[in-house]
Amino acid sequence: MKKILLITQGHTPNIGDYAIARCEEEFFKSQGFEVVRAPYEIQISEKLRLTGKLAILTNKIFSKCYFLNDIWHKKRIKSLLANADCNPEDFSCAIIGGGELVGSHKGFNSSFYNWCKVLSDKRIPIAVHGVSGDINMNARLLERYKVSLRKCFRVSVRDRKTVANFKKAYDFVPFYSPDAVFAFPKLSAFADRSEGKSGNLSDINGTCGTDSADGTAGNESRAKNVLCIPVPYAQDMEKTLGTRNEQAYFDYLINAACKNSTDGNSNRSQPFEIRLNITSTVAGDMDFVQRFADYAQNTAKNKARNNAQNIPKLTAKVIPFAQFDEFLTLLESSDLIISARMHACILALLKNRKICAVPFREKLKTFKEEHTDSQNTENLRKIIDESYAGLCALADEIQTENIRTKE
Repeated sequence: MKKILLITQGHTPNIGDYAIARCEEEFFKSQGFEVVRAPYEIQISEKLRLTGKLAILTNKIFSKCYFLNDIWHKKRIKSLLANADCNPEDFSCAIIGGGELVGSHKGFNSSFYNWCKVLSDKRIPIAVHGVSGDINMNARLLERYKVSLRKCFRVSVRDRKTVANFKKAYDFVPFYSPDAVFAFPKLSAFADRSEGKSGNLSDINGTCGTDSADGTAGNESRAKNVLCIPVPYAQDMEKTLGTRNEQAYFDYLINAACKNSTDGNSNRSQPFEIRLNITSTVAGDMDFVQRFADYAQNTAKNKARNNAQNIPKLTAKVIPFAQFDEFLTLLESSDLIISARMHACILALLKNRKICAVPFREKLKTFKEEHTDSQNTENLRKIIDESYAGLCALADEIQTENIRTKE
């Protein structure tokens, strides 16, 4: 049995990172590999068990100092590989991915650089699968990625924009393989959950994009369950979303929920209700979620008090941070998902739910551009097949035993 080292962010309190790691791990196990998981990045504050402002300050110092960052990541990676379960001689290869791992994030850059350096020094072949990332970074970071990527025998990225970015910045064309989570319907964990309900690929039956979860479009009297997954407000949203402050961002999200729930039909014979359920796929965002829910509820009360026209009855509440399977159940009970988190959008598509991606960053903008038609059953099936095929191609290359470490 071949043994692979799978390097992901699956250890974080982030449903998207967990979903990637879970899909990749289950896939490779289904192909007969023994899988050992390792964390792509661990911040120094986690190792020192720091919290609050001290943790933020420590991470900021390390992120600004390349030298300290590299010492930390090189030391932790060597320590991990010195563990009895991670004997370098036992591994057929190491796989880094997926996610937004190749971008301007200095901690990720240091992790990528040092993983590739240490693995290459130990003669472990390296593959990079299903990653993405911007190229808006200084020349030093770009050069470090270029040096590291040359050490990898196979590199695949998860969107067409990243293909173009790699060609421009790193002088080669990577393979294209949609995000690994798109392959979820091909794996047993997807079909087996909820006693076989809502999840098998055969359930994607052509009702994508309808007004309601049960596929009955235009049911005006039925309350709409809208699940909103925001990210905390950032100043650069003024450029990407046109929102000048946090309040304007809140209004943007509320308007998106109302507009996408009505399909643009303002001439309804009956008033309708939107139940705005707000949560996050990242545990650390829940304070912001509560603040948004309070604002949304107060906004709804004020509009009702002022007899605003063409405004649905809106109620807002916080849904506590859920674990992965609980989150899938939450998607199943929602008619519409408004999300600034990409993997919430992917999982909602796979659950046959209508989505509205919030393009606050390049990643979400690219997702919205490339997957506008993914709510069409035929197009979604194609993406699922492409994602699974990308994993199969990597597995086949490892099985051939022709892979070599690169200098």
